[in-house]
Amino acid sequence: MKSYYTCDECGKHFEDEACTREIVDLESWIIIPAKGHTWSADYLSANADAEKHYHVCTVCGDSDAGEAHTWNVEAATEDSDKHCTICGYVGEEQLEHGSDVRYVAGQDATCTQEGTKAYYICRTCDKYFEDEACTREIVDLESWIVIPAKGHTWSADYLSANADAEKHYHVCTVCGDSDAGEAHTWNVEAATEDSDKHCTICGYVAEEQLEHVHVGTHVTEKAATCTEEGNIEYWHCEKCDRYFIDATMTQEILKEETILPAKGHAEIERINEREATCTNEGYSGDVICKTCGIVLEEGTVVPMTAHQYLDGVCTVCGAIEQEHSTIDPTESSDPSDPAQQGSGESSESSNDRLQTGSDPATTSWFALLSVSGMIIAILAYGRKKRNER
Repeated sequence: MKSYYTCDECGKHFEDEACTREIVDLESWIIIPAKGHTWSADYLSANADAEKHYHVCTVCGDSDAGEAHTWNVEAATEDSDKHCTICGYVGEEQLEHGSDVRYVAGQDATCTQEGTKAYYICRTCDKYFEDEACTREIVDLESWIVIPAKGHTWSADYLSANADAEKHYHVCTVCGDSDAGEAHTWNVEAATEDSDKHCTICGYVAEEQLEHVHVGTHVTEKAATCTEEGNIEYWHCEKCDRYFIDATMTQEILKEETILPAKGHAEIERINEREATCTNEGYSGDVICKTCGIVLEEGTVVPMTAHQYLDGVCTVCGAIEQEHSTIDPTESSDPSDPAQQGSGESSESSNDRLQTGSDPATTSWFALLSVSGMIIAILAYGRKKRNER
């Protein structure tokens, strides 16, 4: 747009300050046509953004509509950046080796399955490495990555905890898996009151020991004697060798409690005691138990006492003292006596005399006895009289 002057007096427009060149049509005269841009000859990276590069007016600095980049590569690598082949604009800088690494986790091997090793992938070169710094390249990842299966570590012994009703098993101490197992070896065919049914190798109990059922033998009461023990009434289970006071065998007692001690000879007495006389021996008597009658102490013979003579006659038995007797009543009548043999009489003749009373000696003997009886009677009468006085 052109510059001009306006007269304050007449209000007209002039090209000059002296107001000599009037502008008749200001609206058309005032316009100066646009010059048009003077565009830069090349697309420059300085005149570009991430999407386009632009021509820039060398006069005013405006940019044109621009044009999309033409990239040399899809993405930058360790070998090249990503840039526009027309303007040189760098969309991605060349990558530094190891600057973009992806970690790939490994997996432990098990007893039965292979594992895998952890490794790194360099995104810039798309290669595999053992280390994060990408210095130890993995040439053959497929074979390198494999961790072999470890195999089972079996328990040394068969244990009851690792068994079922049919078999016992070795168990892997790492993973807990079981092997094919082995059949049990039973101690008995079936459990009894004396034993459970268990495997003699692993100890697995298939059948618990049966509860004991008492089978009792009834023992009747037996009274104790003086010398022998007795017993109360009780029941004895021979299976378990236990003792009970009741038939249902619920009240257990000790064996010692079944015994009634021997009573001992509590009451004793002396029997068959006999006082010695001048004609008969005595006896001290036997000591016996009044309960059972057993002889505890045998008596002894007591020697005969001496005659108590008074006036030639024993006041106890009436025997006549020897010095007052003409005939010895104890004289032997043995046919073997030499005196009798000297008489020349046979035993038959002697017997005849005894039976008929014609023997002089026999006659004298009876006479002596008669006299002795009279003397005893007189003495007894005299004692009585003295006692009365």
